[in-house]
Amino acid sequence: MIIVKSLMTPQDFIAWGWRIFFFVGFVVAVVGIVIRRTTEDSFVFERHKAQSAILEHPERAVWRDMPLTILRTSLVNAMFGGAFFLYFVFGTAYMKAVGFAGDTPETIGLIAAVFMLAFMIIGSLLADIVNRRTILLTAAIVFLVFAIPYFYLVNTGSFALAVIAEIIGFGFVFGFGYGAIPTFYTENFPTRYRASGASAGYQIAQVYGGGLIPILAGLILQATGIRRAYIYIGLLVMVYAALAIFAILRTPETKGAKLEG
Repeated sequence: MIIVKSLMTPQDFIAWGWRIFFFVGFVVAVVGIVIRRTTEDSFVFERHKAQSAILEHPERAVWRDMPLTILRTSLVNAMFGGAFFLYFVFGTAYMKAVGFAGDTPETIGLIAAVFMLAFMIIGSLLADIVNRRTILLTAAIVFLVFAIPYFYLVNTGSFALAVIAEIIGFGFVFGFGYGAIPTFYTENFPTRYRASGASAGYQIAQVYGGGLIPILAGLILQATGIRRAYIYIGLLVMVYAALAIFAILRTPETKGAKLEG
């Protein structure tokens, strides 16, 4: 976005430039479809399929058999929805409100996104070396502790401290923890309804996590103003972090678990 905005006038960006990102998104979607259609299913699923053990309605069966597992996995992902909103969406608006001019907040977010990619790779590697729960717990605890201190660093008006805050909040919490999320989701459900279970947990988290948090945050902003809202929004997402920690602790470790079934 920063590059595109730098190549045109503000008027051109508002008039038509913003559509470029929708076109890029369309191209990415096409690439995703091609990748999915040319990727083979796992050998575990193929073996399951060869044994004629495919359920007729796995989406119903998983809700009947594993509702608590769906809830626990969704609570973890709801926390990441909260982290994304707090640091990448609300955080950008907050930086502008406290005096960061022009594209500076977006630049800070871009720097944090680079670190997020690095932390995601590190998190995924450590999830295989150590285990899944330790990685997720580390991210959740940092999110819980850092939700409000993040804003104190931003309030200083220092570019360097704001970058550090964004790297810790968005880069580390979101990136490091998300490195373990794919395996955490898929390994918590047996083969007969793995895709249905992982999808159910992920999607409902988007409703009360990524969907509800912005609504509540908007109401808080209306009532308190952006200068005071961060305390209440920080406390809100801390609740999500605490629930995620509880869910992780209540979920068995899946590293090395047998994926048949």
